[in-house]
Amino acid sequence: MYIITINHFKIFLTKFSFQLLLLHRLVILKMMKKARIPTTQESLEYIYNVFVTKYLPNIMKAGIIFIIGYFIANFFKRMIAKHMSRTNPVAQNFVSNVVYFAIMIPVVIVCITKMGVHSSSIVAIVGSAGLAIGLAFQTSLSNISSGMMIVLFRPFKNNDFVELDAITGNVKQIGLFSTSLLKADNTTIIIPNSRVMSSRIINYSDQKIRRVDVDIVIDFNQNINELKKIVMDMLLADNRIISYPAPAIIVQSYRDWGMVISIRPWTSYATYWEVLYDFQELTIKLCQENNIKIARPMVGGAG
Repeated sequence: MYIITINHFKIFLTKFSFQLLLLHRLVILKMMKKARIPTTQESLEYIYNVFVTKYLPNIMKAGIIFIIGYFIANFFKRMIAKHMSRTNPVAQNFVSNVVYFAIMIPVVIVCITKMGVHSSSIVAIVGSAGLAIGLAFQTSLSNISSGMMIVLFRPFKNNDFVELDAITGNVKQIGLFSTSLLKADNTTIIIPNSRVMSSRIINYSDQKIRRVDVDIVIDFNQNINELKKIVMDMLLADNRIISYPAPAIIVQSYRDWGMVISIRPWTSYATYWEVLYDFQELTIKLCQENNIKIARPMVGGAG
């Protein structure tokens, strides 16, 4: 019987390990001999097969979903725009665009998911992009939120004559980011919605009638009653002046050079500017014809 000592066992392990290493290297050499660099045609065929079997079906599904979503979004956009043109034309463009993007954003997310991108990755990307966009486009987002406030509270409507951010004109359109005014000289002014909501809004078209203010300054030695009579006769003879509220002629204030007489008739909104310009001229003519000395004519504002 053979006795295997510890030294014999060590020698056995050493020889066995060497044989395993030699066999491993022989296998590697054999595989390297068989291995070769694929040709261009084989590479293209491999890429084509992978693309057709794995990616093309998902891309086609995503494309079909996008096309269907696009047509649905446009359908609702046109339908809402048509409805808003009858109920609230000034907000027609704004609301229809909001509905369009509200439909298209989920459609795009679904398409990306169908193409193999995981939803968790999309959420992470959208979250990061949302923070970056929020910081980079803070002013634009402020304009959008202000536009929503305008649509919600409706301080003016289409074709109203308004003063926005110290600019007067007729409301032409409310967009996602800005409001357009058409001025009397036929020029278009575009005002950011954030400036519209942060400034004073004056709507001159909100009421059916308006008061016309024409101020003149006469000398202290002039007869006030005589002036009131001739001006009141002029007002009552004009069919553009309404009887209620009744026109008023008052002593508004005193200046160093004379008394400020304020003539305040009421007229419809449609004839306001016509009456204002006519009465500024007619008042001076009446005073000249009746020898009433005008110290300093003053034209009232559009309040």
